[in-house]
Order: sequence, then C-alpha cells, then structure tokens
Amino acid sequence: MQIIRLHFTTPLHLGGLRADYGTSEMVVHSDTMYSAIFQAWRLLGMEHLIPGKPDQDPGFVISSLFPFYQEKEGGPVVNFLPKPMIDLLGNAPLEKHKALKKVEYVEFILYRQLFLEGKRGSDLSGFARGRFLSEKEVPADFISTSVYPRVSVPKYGEGGNATPYYIERIHFRGNSGFYFLVDYSSAEIKKAVEAAVSYLQDEGIGTDRHVGNGLFRFATGELKLELPALSKYCTNLSLFCPENPALLKEMINEDSRFELIRRGGWITTQPYMTYRKKSIQMFREGSVFSLPKTRAVVENSFKAGKTVDLRPELPEGMKQVEHPVWRVGKSIFIPVNL
Repeated sequence: MQIIRLHFTTPLHLGGLRADYGTSEMVVHSDTMYSAIFQAWRLLGMEHLIPGKPDQDPGFVISSLFPFYQEKEGGPVVNFLPKPMIDLLGNAPLEKHKALKKVEYVEFILYRQLFLEGKRGSDLSGFARGRFLSEKEVPADFISTSVYPRVSVPKYGEGGNATPYYIERIHFRGNSGFYFLVDYSSAEIKKAVEAAVSYLQDEGIGTDRHVGNGLFRFATGELKLELPALSKYCTNLSLFCPENPALLKEMINEDSRFELIRRGGWITTQPYMTYRKKSIQMFREGSVFSLPKTRAVVENSFKAGKTVDLRPELPEGMKQVEHPVWRVGKSIFIPVNL
C-alpha cells in the first residue's frame, strides 16, 4: 500500500458543514480527498478518469488523512492511526482516565500491540500526549491552532461597511503534516493520482486557498502494515457508506461501536458555488464492525463502500447542476481485537 505524506508549508483551515471560519475541523476526511483528486483531474484534462456513475470504480481506495510527526526533514517519522472506538483504560488509575479518554490517535507500534494483538491490560497513561498516544517522545502540540482576524470588504459599487471576522488555522511543527494510504488497481491510476496530488500541492487544500492556506510538499513511499489475520472484528480507515442494507446487517451486531457523521456542504465548481449539496450520513473513521464474510480479503485487509451523487434537486426555473457531485464512501478496513 502506498503512503503519501503532505508536509504543509502554510497553515490550513478546514471548513465544516456550518462553514464557521472561527473553528477549523481537525481532520481531512477521505471523501474530501477523493473530491479534491477528481477536481484536479478535471482541471488537468483527465476527466475521463472521473467516475460517470455511482457503481463505477475510480480505480483507487484511500484512507482519510492522519497526522504524522517529523521534527525535521530527513528525521524519523512517527505515523498515527485513528484510535478505534475501544477504550484504553486498562489498569490505569482512576485519576489518569481523563487523559486517556482524550486520545484520538495511536502511533503504529502501539496500535499493533493494543488493537491488532489485543494487549491492552497495562497502564498506558504514561504514553498519553494530549490527543496522541505514543511511546516515542512526541510533543502534544505538534499540531496546533491559532485564530487570526480578517476583514471582509464590500466589492466596488456595493454598499455596506467592512466586516471583521476570525479564522482558525492549523499549524504543523517542524516537518510534520498529514498522510494517507492508497491502494491502486493499476499503474496508470497510480500515476494519475500522483499527478493530482502534485497539482494540489501548489493549489492547496482546505478553505481560504486564495490567500495561501493549505499549501504543501508531498512525498510518497511504500508502507507494509503487516496486518495479522482478520479477526471477528474490523475498523474503517476511511469514511464508510455501506453498499446495501444486507452488508450493513452483516457488519452490525451487539459488539459494534460506531459514530455517524453528516457529509454535505457547498458545491465548489463554477457556476454552482452558491448551491448546497444534498447531505448523507457516513460511518466515522475508527468505528468497529463485525467482519463481513462476503468481502474479498487481500493481505488481511478489505475494501467496502459505495459512491453517492449529492447533486441537489432544484426548483424548476433554476439552473440545474449538470455534473454529478460525488461523495465517495468506499473505505479500507483492517482487523481489530476487542
């Protein structure tokens, strides 16, 4: 599986459904990155690669974007995965539970021990570093935020006064940033995805790109997760939208643990930028499911999920959106032990 790291060179703002500039999301979800790649393909003249219908395979599956810590270029890298919805309390004293409940990400080596091998009996509070759990010395604030004042000025000829507002931006310490995992169906698609990411590094991702937010340098490599054999349970590394009720019924039982997240927002292509998409609920990364028996397993992982068209249904007389508005809910799943 390929790993693509984004080393951010400028701050980043990630807008949510509420489009509240004063608060930034802290996660780039997989469906956002799929959409960014499709939009880059459109602008690069590679529209033939964009799926034309929901059941058309785009040729690649990606995880959501997760943090990594690197103090300086060429130095060691600590990669984090989202903590599955399994508690870490173990034998930790009661006064340490609050710190462990704050953990959102676990570095690879600990992740393997805790969730793949199921060794969670010890006191892990000494490894809690804010939102991160790591045996290695990782600053709790290697990803931080700050709020900046901005001013919205009326266009020439428009009435009204300048309006102040605030924007929260994400900062990365040293050479840190976000990474995502990619599984390709062909060398051609791999080349095309890398071309899209190369375009995006100069265009930026996130909100307020016109003032230089979200720029990055990217680097690629190969990553062997060395996953154990699939157990009775699995977790998703991407947002997940099940293909059908039968699959969902197979994956949900009394031990399942999940959280739903509503996905939608604004259309980002001209001339539809004032239109809202439809919205859909997806399963958040780190949900825990029963392992379905109907999935093809490769290297002890599998893929599942579907693509949906969130093109809005507009009243007659309004300019209709002439292209699909895809939200990809296809996910990479890996094993976990409860």
